[in-house]
Amino acid sequence: MNLIDGLFLTAANAIVCIVFPKLLYTILAAKRQQREVVLETPKSTQADTEITSEVPSYPY
Repeated sequence: MNLIDGLFLTAANAIVCIVFPKLLYTILAAKRQQREVVLETPKSTQADTEITSEVPSYPY
């Protein structure tokens, strides 16, 4: 293997190691945002489904 081949493979490896995680994070973040938008409840029905629980107090 020539010196030029080694330098090329080193540069290609460095580029892939820097770009791939950022690309993967961007794709997964977009999917996560889509999922959060689907799971959000409308504010008009949120008040109707709100559960109120009171903590009982017992005299000692």
